[in-house]
Amino acid sequence: MDTPPGRGDCRRILRLHVLPHLGRRKTVAQVTAAGVEELYARWAKEGAKPNTIEARSIALSSLFSHAVRHKRIANNPVQEAEKPANLVVPVDERGLPGLEEIQAIAHSIGPRLEPAIWLMACGGLRIGESLDVSPEDFQDGTLRLRRQKVRYRDMDGVYAARYAPLKHRKEGEWRDVPLPEFFAAYADRFPIPAAGAGGRLGGVSVTGFRARAGRGAELVLS
Repeated sequence: MDTPPGRGDCRRILRLHVLPHLGRRKTVAQVTAAGVEELYARWAKEGAKPNTIEARSIALSSLFSHAVRHKRIANNPVQEAEKPANLVVPVDERGLPGLEEIQAIAHSIGPRLEPAIWLMACGGLRIGESLDVSPEDFQDGTLRLRRQKVRYRDMDGVYAARYAPLKHRKEGEWRDVPLPEFFAAYADRFPIPAAGAGGRLGGVSVTGFRARAGRGAELVLS
C-alpha cells in the first residue's frame, strides 16, 4: 500500500491480521514491543512483503495511539518495536524500458492516459501522482507535486478515489521534479480527464492501468 490505510482498511487489517494473533490472548495493556515484533515475524513468514507489513503496522499503531490518548496504556508498543529490514534492491539500468518500449506503452494505453505514461517515465512518478497533476503545477521545467489520488474502501465496502498527501509526506508538503524540455508539449493535457466513477482513479483502476501498460510493453518485447 502506497498510503496510510483508511478507516475501512484499518478495520479489515485488525480483524484479519491482528486480532486472530493478539486479541484472543492478550489485552491491549499486555501487548509489548517484543510481541509486536513477533507479529511482524509471523506476517513475514506468511509471505507478507515489507510494504504490506508497514501498512499493517500503521493500522496497529493507530489502535494503541488511541489507547494512549485515552489513558488506557502508558506507551505505544508499536512505536517501540523494531520493524523488519526493508532491503533495497539495486536497479539494473539495463532492465529499464527504452524509448521504443515507452512509446509502445503510451500508444497502447490510449491518448487520454498517454501523458501520464510520459510523465511517469520522465519524472519517476507513481500512477496516483500522475493522475492528479494540474497545469499550474508546471513551471520553468519543473513539476511541483503536492498530492496524489489513492483508492480506499469506504464504510460500505465500496472502493472510491480520494486525494491524499504524497507518500512519506504530510499534508501541504511537496517535492519538485525536473522534467526534460520536450515534456512542455504535454503540460496542457493535464489534468487527466476522468472517464468513469466509483473507485476509478482518473477513470481507470490501478490494476487496469498496469494491465493496459503491460500490453503495450508486450508489443516490443514479444
